[in-house]
Amino acid sequence: MDDLLSVEDALGRVLSLARPLGSEEVALEAAAGMVLAEDIRARTPVPPHDNSALDGYALRAADVATAGSESPVRLEVIYEQPAGSSDPRPVGPGQAVRIMTGAPIPVGANAVVGFEDTDRVDWGRAGEQPGGQDRSTVAVLCPAEPGEAIRRAGEDLAPGSTALSAGTVITPGAVGVAASLGRTTVPVRRKPRVAIVPTGDEVVEIDTEPRAGQIRNNHAWALEALVAQHGGRPQRRPIVADRLDAVRAALLGAAAESDLVITIGGVSVGDHDLVKHVIGQHHIDFWRIRMKPGKPLAAGRIAGTPVLGLPGNPVSGLVVFELFGRPLLLAMQGRTDHQRPLVRARAVDAIPGDLRRRTYARVLVWQRDGEFQCRPTGAQGSGIMSSLARADALAVISEGCARVERGEEVEIQMLNWPGIAAGPGESAAADS
Repeated sequence: MDDLLSVEDALGRVLSLARPLGSEEVALEAAAGMVLAEDIRARTPVPPHDNSALDGYALRAADVATAGSESPVRLEVIYEQPAGSSDPRPVGPGQAVRIMTGAPIPVGANAVVGFEDTDRVDWGRAGEQPGGQDRSTVAVLCPAEPGEAIRRAGEDLAPGSTALSAGTVITPGAVGVAASLGRTTVPVRRKPRVAIVPTGDEVVEIDTEPRAGQIRNNHAWALEALVAQHGGRPQRRPIVADRLDAVRAALLGAAAESDLVITIGGVSVGDHDLVKHVIGQHHIDFWRIRMKPGKPLAAGRIAGTPVLGLPGNPVSGLVVFELFGRPLLLAMQGRTDHQRPLVRARAVDAIPGDLRRRTYARVLVWQRDGEFQCRPTGAQGSGIMSSLARADALAVISEGCARVERGEEVEIQMLNWPGIAAGPGESAAADS
C-alpha cells in the first residue's frame, strides 16, 4: 500500500496539468456560468443620476423639519415627475414634486417622502387607479432627513471602477451588472473541449440490447452530463475496442481535437487495461490512489493535451471525476474555487469505511433539529449507479475507520444543495 498516493497529493499533480485556455467574446445572454477573462470597468456612473427610491414627493428637508401627524406641513405641488422624464424647474421653499421610483431628483429637492407619510389617498393601492384628490398641494406627516430616499448617482458603480473582476464566474447578478453598463458581449475563458473516450469490448451503446457479458455505455453519458455541468464542451466519442492499436489511434485523435481527454476503463491491472500503456508511452504521472471507490487513475499528456484515465466501474469513475476531473476542468477555465462545501453531519445509519483507504460513501443529506443528518443511499458497490443518482453528498471517511456508527458525526462533501432544500433525505429518514 506504500505506493498509493494520498488524495491531496494526487489532486496537486492533476492540477499541475491545467493550462488556462484562451479567451473569446460571447453574447451576454450566453455568458452565464462562464468565467470572465478580463476586468469590466464602469465607463459611466450607475445609476446615472440621483433618483428617487420611493413613490412620493421630492421636497426640501428643511421645509418639513417640524412635520408630524398632529402638525402636518402643507406644500405646493408644482409638477409630477414620472420615471423616464426630467423637468428643469427647481423646487423652491414650500414646494414639492410628485415623483415616482427611479425618476431623477429635481433641482432644489434634497429628500423624498413616501405617499404613505402624506395625506394622499390617491397613490394607486392594489386594484385601484390613482386619482380622485386635488393634487395641487400635499400635507406631509413626518420630517425627512437630507438625502432620505435618494439613490445617488454612481452609488452602485462609480466611473472607472471595476464592476466585475477577471476570474469572476458570471452569475445572473453579474449578467445584470454587465447589462447596466450597456455590455452586449463579454470576454470569457473559452470552455474546454473535453473528449470522452469509452473503452472495452464489453461496452455497447445504450440503444443496444446487451448480450451476456456486455454492459451499456452509461458511464460515458453520465460523464458527458458532468462535463457540461461544470463548464466544459463534452464530445462523447465512439467506444474503443480492447486493442492496443485502436486505443492508441483513439487517444491520439482525441488529443489532437480536444483540450482534455477523459478515458473510461483500461487503467487498472487487468490483461486488457491498455489505456495506461498508451499514456505511458507519452507521459504518465500516477495511477494508484489511496481512496475507495476509484483507486486506479491514469494522468498525463498526449501530444501536450492533458489526459485522465478513469476506472471503468461507473461509480468509481464518477467519484474520481468529482475529486480530480472536476477541479482540473475548473482550473482550465481559470477558476480556483474547486473545493466543494464540506460540512459535518450526523449519521442516522452506520456508514461502512475502509481500514486502508479513504472512503467516499454516497449519502442522502437533510437538516433536522438544527444539524445536518445523513444516511447511505443504499448498497455502495462501485457498479451501482443508482447510489450516485440519489446522493446529495459524499461522506468522507478517513482510512483507518472501518465504520461510522449510527449517531456519530462525519464530514460530508456536498454535491446537491437543492436536494436538501427539497427534503428527499428527510422523507427517507422519516420512513425508517
